[in-house]
Amino acid sequence: MPARVHLWGAAVYIVASFVLAYVGLSHLGASTTNGQVATTIGLAVIGFSKGLHSISRYAELKKIENEKSLYRDL
Repeated sequence: MPARVHLWGAAVYIVASFVLAYVGLSHLGASTTNGQVATTIGLAVIGFSKGLHSISRYAELKKIENEKSLYRDL
């Protein structure tokens, strides 16, 4: 998979996690249960961590691509 796919995936995960966190926090005083709010915020945390993992994977792939290009130039 190209490295930029991981970068786009990271962006999607991070934006979705902020949306989920906003939805979860905005329903704190509503007629939802605390379990529903906790689940929504938990999903936001998981999405954010997946986004960070995708960014680190992108950095690893870019490093590998750069090393390959160095060896090709030799």
